[in-house]
Formats: sequence, C-alpha cells, structure tokens
Amino acid sequence: MVEKVQEGLFQHPVRNSGFTFIEVLVALAVGSIALLSFYGVLMSVLGAGERTGGSLERDLEAGMFLDRLSGEVNSAYFSPEEPRTAFSGKTRAGASALEFTSYSAEPQREGAPSTDLMAIGYFAKHEDGGLTLYRETWNPHIGERFVSEALSGIEAFELSYSNGTAWANAWEASLEKKLPLAVRARVVLRDGREFTALSRTMIR
Repeated sequence: MVEKVQEGLFQHPVRNSGFTFIEVLVALAVGSIALLSFYGVLMSVLGAGERTGGSLERDLEAGMFLDRLSGEVNSAYFSPEEPRTAFSGKTRAGASALEFTSYSAEPQREGAPSTDLMAIGYFAKHEDGGLTLYRETWNPHIGERFVSEALSGIEAFELSYSNGTAWANAWEASLEKKLPLAVRARVVLRDGREFTALSRTMIR
C-alpha cells in the first residue's frame, strides 16, 4: 500500500507583508550611520567656510596695516639741522620697532602748533601667546603720545632698511645723517602666512 504524501510538507510558509524586527534594526543602524556621516561632512564644510572667512578678514587687516605703514614711510622726513625730526629703527621685545617723523594729513590737537609734521611709532608687545602691534602718534613740538592697537594676533613683525647696496635690521638717522632709501616690512600671522611690503622714502 502506497501512502499518499501530504502536499505542501516541504513548502515554505507564506510571509505576511512588512518587515521583521531584525530588518527594522538594521535599517535604523544604516540610516543612523548615513546621517552621522552627512552631519560630519556638513560640519567640515561649514567649518572650512568659517576658517576661510576668518582668513580673508586677517588678510585684509594685514594688508591695510602694511598699506598705512608704507604710506607713512613714503612721507618720512628727516633733517640733521632739525632736532625734532627723527628716523630710528631697532629691535625691541623680539620684534622690530620704529619711530620717525612724517608729513601727515592727520589733524593736530587743539592748541598744538600749526604743523603737518607728525611723529609716528610702531612697536610690539607679547600678548595672548602672540604679538600685538601698536601705533603711537604725537606732535614733535609737544611730545604727548597717543597709542592705539594696529594689528593683533601675529607671530612676527620685521623691518629692514636699505642704504642702496645692503639691507640692515636697524637704522639710526642721527648717525647716518639721512633716511634709508627703502624700508621692507614683513608680517607673519599666527597660521604662518606671510605678508610683505616695500616702500621708498620720497622726501630728500
């Protein structure tokens, strides 16, 4: 007698529509990884944009500082016969420092002698792990000085002076009896980027 095999004995059961619990967990894990990856990329892009914006701002500040310094050096004036004129460049506190007289369009204080000659100085101080440049001005007939911040957060400030044949890191017009022919300025920002400017003294 042959037994009839029951149909469907080895058939797989038909699954209802939908996802199993394991599949849901796997999908959530994959989605979380993708979301975290996207968030990381987004933050990197936004951070790069902020750094770029900050770099551009620092570039502008450094450029404006060097442009102002160059213009003042162009108008520098010294005469051995006039004791109130000067041009003295030296190293102080590990950075260049400069004091000189220049013909400037800056307004004079009330009560000061009528003159276009202005004394200008630049010096650096170590602050917040870097250098901060300061600019000071005064009327050479009076001597009272006014100090303002010129550029902050820099790594180095260097000035060198040319006599026409060689460069030196110091210049004393009272000894040389004249101005340098040119002044080269170098500013290094905290991120290592460098900016330079070359200016010539125009008044002889």
